[in-house]
Amino acid sequence: MSLEHAVRAVHDLDSLLALLRDELRWPLDKSAALADSTFDWTPGELRVLPDHAARLKDGLVRQLRPLTPSQPWGVFFVEFSDGRVYRTALRQVLRGLVPSRRKDPDLQSWQRDNLLFICTTKECDRFTFAHFRGEKAPKAKLCTFGWERDDPYVRTLCEYNLPALGFPDDGGEDAPAWLAKWAKAF
Repeated sequence: MSLEHAVRAVHDLDSLLALLRDELRWPLDKSAALADSTFDWTPGELRVLPDHAARLKDGLVRQLRPLTPSQPWGVFFVEFSDGRVYRTALRQVLRGLVPSRRKDPDLQSWQRDNLLFICTTKECDRFTFAHFRGEKAPKAKLCTFGWERDDPYVRTLCEYNLPALGFPDDGGEDAPAWLAKWAKAF
C-alpha cells in the first residue's frame, strides 16, 4: 500500500499504529492494540493542571513502549477530549516530561528535543504530530504537521514529513543520526 493510501485509511489510533508499523517500518507487534503497546501517564505524574487535564481524553497521556532498548526518543499519544488540539495542554504535558527539580526522580524524563507527540481529537478526525524545539520549555517552539480525515491535501505530508519518521535502517544504533532524522520531519 502506498503511504498516501495508508494515511487515508487511518481512522483511529490502532490504524495509526498500523501505518507506523507497515509504512514507516516501526518495529511494532502486529497483534498488539494500542493499550498493549503503551504505558499510561496520569495528570498527577505529569503535573498537568486540572483545567488542562480536562482537555485530555480520560485525563491520560500514553507513552509508546520503547522500540529499542536505547531509544533516544520518547513517543507519546495525546488524545484530546473534543475537536481541537490544545497547545497549552501539550505544553503542560511537555513540562512534566522534561528534567526538573520538582519532578519525581523515579519517573523517566527526556530532553525536550527528544519528544514526539502524536495527537488526535475526540473522534479521531484530526491527527497532529508535534515536536518542541528550544532551550527552555516555556519558550520552546512547537512545530507540527498533520492531516484531517478525508483531507485531499496530503502530498507534502506523504513526501516530506512522514518519511522522515521512518524507523532507522540501522535499527536505531546511531542515536544522534536517529534524532537528526526524525527532527527533519518538522
